Amino acid sequence: MKKKKMIKCNNRGFTLIELIIAIAMLAVITIPLLSYFSDAAKHNAQNRRKHNASIEAQNILESLKSTSYSLNDESVVLTNDSSWVSDVAQAVANGDYTLKKKDTVNIDNAHFTVTAKITPYTQRLNTDSTVAKDYEKSVIGTMDTSKDVLIADRGTVRVMAKEYFMAAHQSYCDGHSLTPNLTESIVDKCLDCTIIITAKQDTSKTSNTRITAELKYTFSDTRNGGVYPAGIDGSTSYKDTVNSTSIPKDKLENIYLFYSPTIISGVSTITDNVVLVSDDDFNNVAQGGNTSPVNLYIVAQNSVNYNTADADVPAGYQKRAQIYTVSISTESTSGSGKGYFGAKVGRIYANLAGGDDKIASSDLTATPQYSLVDKEDVARLADIEVNVYQEGNTTDPFVTVTGSKILE
Repeated sequence: MKKKKMIKCNNRGFTLIELIIAIAMLAVITIPLLSYFSDAAKHNAQNRRKHNASIEAQNILESLKSTSYSLNDESVVLTNDSSWVSDVAQAVANGDYTLKKKDTVNIDNAHFTVTAKITPYTQRLNTDSTVAKDYEKSVIGTMDTSKDVLIADRGTVRVMAKEYFMAAHQSYCDGHSLTPNLTESIVDKCLDCTIIITAKQDTSKTSNTRITAELKYTFSDTRNGGVYPAGIDGSTSYKDTVNSTSIPKDKLENIYLFYSPTIISGVSTITDNVVLVSDDDFNNVAQGGNTSPVNLYIVAQNSVNYNTADADVPAGYQKRAQIYTVSISTESTSGSGKGYFGAKVGRIYANLAGGDDKIASSDLTATPQYSLVDKEDVARLADIEVNVYQEGNTTDPFVTVTGSKILE
């Protein structure tokens, strides 16, 4: 009978040295992990606090945007909200100022200081009619399609008009065995532009007025030595409709015309024409009960007054003619005479400088020219920047949010 082999078991356990080494290894591993979890918790708390601070700053921004402001000379009047104080002396020259919350704001059991900086986009310009006033879109404010009509000429119609006159001349010469002699430079020099804005009853919706804008180009024989090219005469014209808008008769308030002024090298006197056409249905008295005047904004785009210093001409801009005029007239399609549209226009705002850079009209009831920014009731746009600082730190914002509002 074989004897069974006995297996000896070692039950002696860990030695003290082995236990110390194991504890040391565990400490080496776990201490950084504990530090990581601690840092993660702090980071999460910081993110949560920053998130809540952003929400608070956004709420403050919205509150400032809905707060009533007004204009006082060239500076912005401090808000009537008693929880704010002026943090910086008012800068009358440019209207900038900074507000500061009187009391600190508590966010996640921490105290924060809040400031708000108001910066107008467009400063009030000198209202002297002899001073050139460059147009800034922000002075107009937000357009409301329920009461405003926007007419924009992007400058492409003139290009198509030149092609039209060149083709008319070429076609006539081809049909009469003549050699074409009209060049693009001659056409460019001799094109006259008329902007026709028509206000009539909308035939598809009789409670509305339809405002239509059309650009009409004709050839000026005066700038071609008193001679018309073959195939072109005084009745030759190129027309293109750039806008057609239907708007309730009792809502119409503003018409904005953004156009490209005629600029011809070497030509010192240029007149662009605006014709306001209306019918009986646009009678000032019968406008659906709306007897309020219409404001007409005439904005010469990408151009400045002739006397602007070369260094002050923005990139992409050109100087207008030395004597530049926008001539405004009125017509009626119903045979009842002129005046309906002209009587309806109460104010005309333009970015022309006055003097030899002006609006001229004998048909309008309104005074021909206002600066776009010389009236108290013309809104300005302002940037608002809200900064939230941790208590004791006034240089590095914890959170910054920005927005804008119309200053009325």
